[in-house]
Amino acid sequence: MVLKDSTKNKIKDEIIKVVDRVIKRRTIDEPFDVKELEEERPFHVALLPEEILKGSKFERSFVTSLGQSVWEEIARIIIEEEWGYSKRGQHIEGEIYQSQLKTIQKILNELEHARGGRKPNWKEELKEIDEAASGEKIKISVVVDIYGESKNKKLYCELKSSKPNSDQTKVSKEKLMKIYAMKKGENYDGFYALPDNPFKTKENYTWPHPKRWFEMDKEPVVMGRDFWDSIGGKGTYEELIKIFQEAGKITKPKIKKEFLGI
Repeated sequence: MVLKDSTKNKIKDEIIKVVDRVIKRRTIDEPFDVKELEEERPFHVALLPEEILKGSKFERSFVTSLGQSVWEEIARIIIEEEWGYSKRGQHIEGEIYQSQLKTIQKILNELEHARGGRKPNWKEELKEIDEAASGEKIKISVVVDIYGESKNKKLYCELKSSKPNSDQTKVSKEKLMKIYAMKKGENYDGFYALPDNPFKTKENYTWPHPKRWFEMDKEPVVMGRDFWDSIGGKGTYEELIKIFQEAGKITKPKIKKEFLGI
C-alpha cells in the first residue's frame, strides 16, 4: 500500500501535535525544576547531568502522551483510507445466546484464577462458545476501540499500548469473544492489537499481564508490523516509520530549542 499524501499529512500533524503538547506541559504547565527533583530523587541528581534528567522527564511525558488515543487516531486515519470508513469508540450491538454469555464469563473467571490449570487458547475458547449456542437469546452491546468497514468486510479492533495491564486485556478479550458470538458467520476481522513490540518478535513477547489472557504469538493478537500491514496493506508499517522520521525533522529541533534551550 502507498498512503496518499493527504493521509500522510494527517498522521504527521497528529504526531507533531503530541510533541507540542508535551513541550507545553514541560515548559509551561509543569516546568522542569531540578531543585524539586533533588528532593524526590537526590541520588540521581547527585550523579547525573541535568540534561539527562531533563530529557528523561520529557521522554516519560512523551510516552504517556503518545498512548492509546494517539495510536487509535493514527490507525483510524489509515483504516479510513484503506477500508472507506472508520470510527473510534464504535458501539456494536447484537444478540447472543444467554448460555454463550455465561460461557464467556466462565472462561474469563477460569483464566483470571487459573482454575483447573486453564491457559489461554483462542481456538478452544471459541469452540466452547459455539457449543453453548442454544436456548434463549439476549441483546448485548460493546464499545470497540476502532471499527472499520468496507463494502464486503468489517473490522473490530482493540488497540492497547505495547505493555498493557491485565484489566485492560481482560476487558478487550471479553469484547472480542462477545463480538464473535454476535457476528458468527459474518466476514470480519477481530484483533487485539499492539502498535509495536519492544520484544522484537511475537514469540519473544514476555510482558506478563496480557499473557494471562492471550497466547501473544497467536490469533487474534497482532502487533507492530503485523498490525499496521493488516489494516493498511503490505508496506504500511515501513511507510508509518518514514512519516515519523519526517515528523522528527520538525520535532527534534523544536524540542532542542524550546525545551532543552540548545
